[in-house]
Parts: sequence; C-alpha cells; structure tokens
Amino acid sequence: VVQYGLDRLLTIQLSLDSLQAVNVQTLLAEQLYGPFGVGFASGRIVVADSCNHRCLMLDPAGQSMFEFGGRGSGPGQFEYPECVATFSDGFVAVSDKDNHRIQVFDSRANFCNYIPANWEAGCGGGRKASSSSVAAPAGTLRGPMGMVADRQDRLYVCDCGGNRVQIFTRSGRWLWSSDISKPGVDPCCFRSPTGIAIDDDGAVYVASDHCVQIF
Repeated sequence: VVQYGLDRLLTIQLSLDSLQAVNVQTLLAEQLYGPFGVGFASGRIVVADSCNHRCLMLDPAGQSMFEFGGRGSGPGQFEYPECVATFSDGFVAVSDKDNHRIQVFDSRANFCNYIPANWEAGCGGGRKASSSSVAAPAGTLRGPMGMVADRQDRLYVCDCGGNRVQIFTRSGRWLWSSDISKPGVDPCCFRSPTGIAIDDDGAVYVASDHCVQIF
C-alpha cells in the first residue's frame, strides 16, 4: 500500500479469517516523495514515486534494486508518474500524468513505446491540449491515471482529465473510448476517473466521482 501524504510504502499481512492486519512493515523509509502507484511485475514490486519523477523496482523482500526515470518529457522521463500496470510477460506501463501519455517498459526498465503510439509533446493529448476547454479527440490522453491490463494485454486507462475510460493495445493503438456513443446505446459517463480494476470474471470496476461503477 502506498501512502502519498506520508511518503511511504507499507506491506500489510492480513489474517485469513478476519481480514485484520497482523503484520505491517514500512518499506523505503525516507526515500519516497509522494508515491502514488504500485504494481507487481515478474515477482518484483514497481513503485511510481510521483513527486520524484521516477519509478523504483524492488525485489520480493522490498529492497530497492534500481530506479528509472527522471524529470522531463523524453523517452523514459516523467512528469509525475502516477500509476502502474503490468502485462502478461512482465512489461510495465506507467501513467505519465502531466506529459499526458503512458510509457511502456520491458522487465529491465528499458523504454519500449508510448501510449498513444503517436504521442508528441504539445500535440493531441500533449501539454497544449491539457489547457484547452475543447474535448480531446479519442485516442489522446489528458492526465491519465489508473490502468489495468486484461487477459489479452489490452490496456484500460482512466483518462482522468478527459472524464472517460479508453482502451489501447499494448503497442499504443487506440481501440475504444467510453465517451463515444453507438446507435441505441448511451455512452458511459465518468467524472475524473482515477482507478480501475478487472476481476477474474471480467467485470470492470471504475472509481469515479466518489463512487465505483461496475460493468
């Protein structure tokens, strides 16, 4: 569990019968600044250390192995990385919120590609678009946050500033946006969605506007 305001990462062991915490440990004490997202990739822990504009890779015991990132808008750089999602092969997606994009890294934290694939600074979902009152085109992002990959490695993205959920392939090709309606079907409505999850049965849970919507 990441605690943004306390700058720390906790591991919490729960009892099986009552779900009460029986053991709590603090990891990376005094090393984090505004950690926001955490995920698991090939048995390792990935932490989005948002206000330090970096990510940390930890071993299963919670010891830091290496970090990647740094502030900027180039490949592998971040402006407030927020959330983490993992693909079936251990590759990692990081929502690079203030760059209005997602970056995909391999298991060694080498940069692979952007989502959307054609992201450019200041264009489409880039910085200039974020200050516009005009709705961003489908397939561009504004302040992306929570993400989750399904069994086909399609990435579901909380496009927080766009008030919608979008789906992309892992290579960055746009597939679907919740704000596009079809004949006879109303579009899904969200307000600043921040978190998303998929359960074993395929149901999708979206945290948005002080509630959780289930699909």
